[in-house]
Amino acid sequence: MKWAFWVLRKLLRIPPPRISREQALQIAKADAEKWGTGVGKTAALEGLRRWIVLTHSDTRGSPCIYIDNQTGDVLERGATPR
Repeated sequence: MKWAFWVLRKLLRIPPPRISREQALQIAKADAEKWGTGVGKTAALEGLRRWIVLTHSDTRGSPCIYIDNQTGDVLERGATPR
């Protein structure tokens, strides 16, 4: 799937991510601890312009944190659909 994002980014002239998967996980863990939600088993999903980090990926309705893949800023906090 990574190649599909590469092709779409080339076609849409979107720059490649500056923030790696590991960096996104570290940012999400720090943000989750800051807000007191805690961190369990994590997973990061790549998007065109953001990372979606599930902080408790082993449960349904897991809290997730959206991180900009260019700046590393936390865009939003929410829950995955049930």
